[in-house]
Amino acid sequence: MFKVAILVMSLLYAVAADAAILDFDGQGDMVYFPSAAPVQLTAMTVECLVKFDRISTTNTGNTRAQELVNIGTDRDAGHFHLRQDWNNQSISFRLGNVDSPIDYFVTTDYALELDRWYHIAGTYDGTDMHLYIDGNPMGVYNGAVWTSDPTLPMSFGYHLIGYPWEYPFDGQMDFVALWDHARTPEQMAAGVDPNAAGLVGYWDFEEPLGEQTVTDLGPYAYNGQLGTTAFVDPADPARIASPSPIPEPSTLVIWSLLGALGIAYSWRRRRAA
Repeated sequence: MFKVAILVMSLLYAVAADAAILDFDGQGDMVYFPSAAPVQLTAMTVECLVKFDRISTTNTGNTRAQELVNIGTDRDAGHFHLRQDWNNQSISFRLGNVDSPIDYFVTTDYALELDRWYHIAGTYDGTDMHLYIDGNPMGVYNGAVWTSDPTLPMSFGYHLIGYPWEYPFDGQMDFVALWDHARTPEQMAAGVDPNAAGLVGYWDFEEPLGEQTVTDLGPYAYNGQLGTTAFVDPADPARIASPSPIPEPSTLVIWSLLGALGIAYSWRRRRAA
């Protein structure tokens, strides 16, 4: 039953993109946050919906990894990174030890495909780290000791401005959410409510064309920007229309199947009113 539910969950994740997405060119596009983070985290969930136009497969300079969401560099104590790595050709979730830049990390050899949407998430409950792809548990690290450093800059799709290894993301991103606790797969499948307890930040990229601000719909208004400046520049990801949402008849078929299995499931991304 669990495997069937996850299969259906994967289908929904693959087609449930909203009305607009960001397209990163793999040449240095980024979303950058010039101000310090609003809170310090001792537990967390970071989740995003992404599609890859390239998979990093070789240990070659900037193309050996692709950053999805991160704070700081992978040499900073208190960092976190959700990325696609060359050495497993899949996803890794990394936390920087509070006392040193040594990583705790969870990785997987799950085979990623091009031109397919994936919901990717890393969680930390204060002790254990978990990695999920489309709700499937991919790995665990037990006994991590981590606290975030809120002074470190955050970015999407790029390692860090000025760092020798940039690891630019080549693909599309539909949303990013950050929480102050470890969410379960069931909670992640229910989507993101901007008014939910424990939400630190939620960025759905639904701003009008031409808008440089990337608005945080969560409680702290932790806004980012396209590119390296507050103005149009070559590092701006492009805002584009996403694939159409899943048709209602298909939705009803999937919900009926889940209902027959005794599972309540829906994918919703609710904007603030």
